[in-house]
Amino acid sequence: MKTTIMTKGMHCPGCENRVASILKNLEDIWKVKANAKNGTITIRYTKPETIEHAKAAIREAGYEVVL
Repeated sequence: MKTTIMTKGMHCPGCENRVASILKNLEDIWKVKANAKNGTITIRYTKPETIEHAKAAIREAGYEVVL
């Protein structure tokens, strides 16, 4: 499955790398592409419930998830 999450608060490549690293460590996520310029994080994952875990991890990292 593939989902793009809209975010606020990523401003640089360091932010992209931080978010990608955190999300790649979550179970069932196998690919992450963060884009600070567009404020998007695209993830590929295997289970539907993974998306909520990803959103929680993004929030815990200090970024806002835009619905």
